[in-house]
Amino acid sequence: MAELRKDPLLERWVLIAEERAEKPQEFDDRPTVRRSGNCPFCEGSELETPNEVLALRKPGTMPDAPGWRVRVIPNKYPAVTIAGRGADEAVVNARSPEVPGYERQSALGVHEVIIESAVHVVRAGELSLAQTTDVLNVYRARLLALRAESNLRYVQIFRNVGEAAGASIEHLHSQLIGLPVVPTLIIDEVSAALAQFQKLGNCAFCELFDGELAAVSRIVEVTDRFVLFCPYASRFPYEMCLAPRKHAADFDSADDATLAEAAALMRRGLARLEQVCENAAYNCVLHTAPLESRACGHYHWHWEILPRIVKAAGFEWGTGVHINPVSPERAAATLRAAAVAL
Repeated sequence: MAELRKDPLLERWVLIAEERAEKPQEFDDRPTVRRSGNCPFCEGSELETPNEVLALRKPGTMPDAPGWRVRVIPNKYPAVTIAGRGADEAVVNARSPEVPGYERQSALGVHEVIIESAVHVVRAGELSLAQTTDVLNVYRARLLALRAESNLRYVQIFRNVGEAAGASIEHLHSQLIGLPVVPTLIIDEVSAALAQFQKLGNCAFCELFDGELAAVSRIVEVTDRFVLFCPYASRFPYEMCLAPRKHAADFDSADDATLAEAAALMRRGLARLEQVCENAAYNCVLHTAPLESRACGHYHWHWEILPRIVKAAGFEWGTGVHINPVSPERAAATLRAAAVAL
């Protein structure tokens, strides 16, 4: 029988309907097509991209030249604009003259691409542990650097893998968008967590993660510092959450040892997913505290891994309720059983 589940933090409903797994073409398992021709993200193609912002390089190599391991560049087609580069700077916190009550402001911010490998790879499981650790270290470095930007209030880091997840270039890469506003989803998470903190004096996320550890059935893997699990109200088949067991609000506050352990668990988790759903597209998204909320006691950074193997349709768009044909308990058991190098 299908089951409605409510997210314990956000009170967001999800419909677990495993019977739909038998529906023809319920899962989108189209393989990622490797495109022919020159890849602008491969080593040797540096002049085809904007000048790098940051790179992990071999000693003695020059910027915007071969010799790098991870490379950060401005997005060639940015969703937000750096001040002074074509932005309408007069439109800042302005009321719309057309409709009373409508507000607008210039989309001033930062949009960067993190190229995760100098060699052409398509899946995150193709990265070594050292490469995955490098990538997380670069995420931290960019978050720390962007804290100095006075116009930014939130920085979103995300990875799209596969066309169905929004990747326009197959070479593995992440993106970073710094915004002058805090997104509504993050506001909702922070507000819900703050309400519990004020009422009970504890972190709602810590309670949630401890509850998953106690329940066991949705756990994929646990380490000394981290837990990887399928959320109780998973919106997508094989959705996972990776979170530190010790309270921490900001991803960029993690030390080297913590990032190394996070990298190892993330790499194994994605390897499990890529084995269970061989051709699946997916998104990895980082949720971290807004820039002005550093080291707060009620928020808890975490990664969400969101497979894109079922399509949202009219019901989802009309209600905001996702239909998930694989229960998180079954998903976790399947992911645990996947053979990956530990």
